[in-house]
Amino acid sequence: MRIVDLANGTETQKTIARFGDEASYIALDAYHAQVHESARQAVIEFNNHHISRAEQHLQALEQASSHVLTHINTLIACIEAKRFTME
Repeated sequence: MRIVDLANGTETQKTIARFGDEASYIALDAYHAQVHESARQAVIEFNNHHISRAEQHLQALEQASSHVLTHINTLIACIEAKRFTME
C-alpha cells in the first residue's frame, strides 16, 4: 500500500518526485499498512470475544502509529529544511 494523495486517492507524480528517494517516505508505507492491518485484526478478535488478542493487536497498532508519526515528522523537517535553503 502506497501513501496516497487524499484528494484523488492516487500517489501523485509530484509527491513521488519530492519524496520518492527519502528513506522516511519509503519506510512509511510498511508502517501505514501495519496500522490498518492491526486495526482490522483487533476488530476481528474483539468481535470473536478474544479480548487479550485484540489488545495485542491494538498494541501493535500503537507501535506502528508511532513509527508513522516519526516518519511524517522527518518528512516535515525535510520540507522545512528545503524551504530554509531556498530562502
